[in-house]
Amino acid sequence: MSRDRQRICLEHGQRLDINQLRRDGIMPRDLSDSSGGTLSVKYPTISFEQEIRFTSRPRHYGGRQYYFECPITGRLASVLYRPPGAKQFASRRAWRNVAYATQFAEATSRAHMAKAKICRQLGSVDEWDDFPPKPRWMRWKTYERWRERYQLQEKRLDDALLHAWRTRWVHLSSPTDFESIEPRDVDDLLDLVNSGRA
Repeated sequence: MSRDRQRICLEHGQRLDINQLRRDGIMPRDLSDSSGGTLSVKYPTISFEQEIRFTSRPRHYGGRQYYFECPITGRLASVLYRPPGAKQFASRRAWRNVAYATQFAEATSRAHMAKAKICRQLGSVDEWDDFPPKPRWMRWKTYERWRERYQLQEKRLDDALLHAWRTRWVHLSSPTDFESIEPRDVDDLLDLVNSGRA
């Protein structure tokens, strides 16, 4: 008999993103004269302290891309994680038995999470609103790609609703009416519910 494994959610811990730190001004944006260095992370309230090395690689079209050096594996990583209970930051590959939040969610929850993420990417404050309008800075082609992704998640949610209706609620209608009232899409299902036939 195998042992139960409990996986820890990475998002419940702390996260260091070198690109975000540079955008926010926590790390200097202009590091062009250096190819690397160290970042000191301190949390005095919990007596945590860690020195993390970072390095850079040249980009193809000029400039440099910065990476952390994982203290455990030595690999380069843009993001380091410190899951709950861990003693240091390390790359995703260094941690065993960890997962992202989406790996704990069921299919419909993943679709809702994806829709919310798309809305955040487009600058929407209310994630439960309809698809947000195009931001001024975004190209139409990019905006249409985001719309297609959003519509894909909408379709997954609609399909899940239809599947639930067919498997759980179809017994509420009489067997003779079943063929005449089976919905083809979510709009048909809503019409049936509103008309009182389902």
